[in-house]
Amino acid sequence: MDIILHHTKVRQRQGSFHDIILRLRGEFEYERFREIEKWLKDHTDVTHWVAVDDLNMSTEFFQLHFAPKDPNEPIVGLLNFVHTPRSSEGIKQVGVKEKIVKLLNG
Repeated sequence: MDIILHHTKVRQRQGSFHDIILRLRGEFEYERFREIEKWLKDHTDVTHWVAVDDLNMSTEFFQLHFAPKDPNEPIVGLLNFVHTPRSSEGIKQVGVKEKIVKLLNG
């Protein structure tokens, strides 16, 4: 099993507390998304995969909170992704295993 660790520098930010927290969260999601994207590019032999995480890296999350200003920018986020919002439960959450199997089977 490959484990990818990451570190993020926190810069000074302006805006409401909610905006700051969302930006911080978004940076964690974005960084993890890029790490997975790089891993997949480096491992072209992997043809079926699903990312499962309590950080939301779905395309819907990034479009909703961080929509690109330029409509020609590529879509950010993982298509083969299952969000597990309750981190203490992971894949034991209701319906998660079924979503994983569905994505793997196409």
